[in-house]
Amino acid sequence: MFRSMITRLVLVGLTAAIVGLPEVALGLPRATSEWVVEGHERNASFGTSVASAGDVNGDGYDDVVVGAPLYGPGDPGAAFLFLGSATGPSTAPDWAVWPHQAYASFGTSVASAGDVNGDGYDDVVIGAPFYGPDDGGAAFLFLGSATGLSATPDWTTFGHQTNGELGTSVASAGDVNGDGYDDVVVGAPLYGPGDLPVPGLCPRTVCDARLDRQGSPARCLVRLVGGFGRGRERGRVR
Repeated sequence: MFRSMITRLVLVGLTAAIVGLPEVALGLPRATSEWVVEGHERNASFGTSVASAGDVNGDGYDDVVVGAPLYGPGDPGAAFLFLGSATGPSTAPDWAVWPHQAYASFGTSVASAGDVNGDGYDDVVIGAPFYGPDDGGAAFLFLGSATGLSATPDWTTFGHQTNGELGTSVASAGDVNGDGYDDVVVGAPLYGPGDLPVPGLCPRTVCDARLDRQGSPARCLVRLVGGFGRGRERGRVR
C-alpha cells in the first residue's frame, strides 16, 4: 500500500494536546513530537490537510484525518483516517479512500462534518476541487459507525461551473437551523456567473478582491448543506 517514506506529517506543541497530553495544555512547543505518521509515496503531498475527524466509531477517542491530494497513479488524491486510542492515534491508516479520477485533488481539504444524521457517530467531509471533467469540483461525505467510516461516499455534492473548484475548503457548520442535525459548508473560490444550483441547497455568493485565471475579479461561493434529517436533499451518491 505504501511504497517509500517520502512526505512526513508531524504534530507538535499545541497540536499534541489533541492526543491528550496535559503537559502541553499551555501550547508551549515540545522538543519532540508526540505522534508522527509518514506518507510512503513520492510526491503524494501527504499532510497537505489535517483535521480532527471527531469520534467516528464511538469508542470515546477522537480520530485524525489526513489528506494527500496527489496520491496514487494519475494523482487522484486520497484521504487517510487514524483512529484514536488511550495511547494516541494509530501509526498506520485504519481507513483510506480515493476516487477513480486522475488529477481530482481529492484530500485537498478534510474536516469533521459533526454528526449530520444524528446517529451518535461523527462523520467526515472531504473536498476534491478538480473533480469532474471541467474542474467544477466536488465534496464527499462519509458517515461514521461502530465499525468506522463508510467505504464509499454516503453523500456527494458537485460544482456545476467550469473551474469553480468546489471543495477547495470544507467544514462542519454546526447545526445552523436547530433541527438537531449538523450541517456542512463547502467553498468554491473561483465560482462565478453561470453556476447551476443544486436542488435542496442554499447558495450564498460573496465577492472578494482575488482575480480568476483570466485576470477578472473572482466571486466566491459558499454552499451550505443541511443535515440528513427530515427528508433533506442528499445530493448524488457515487
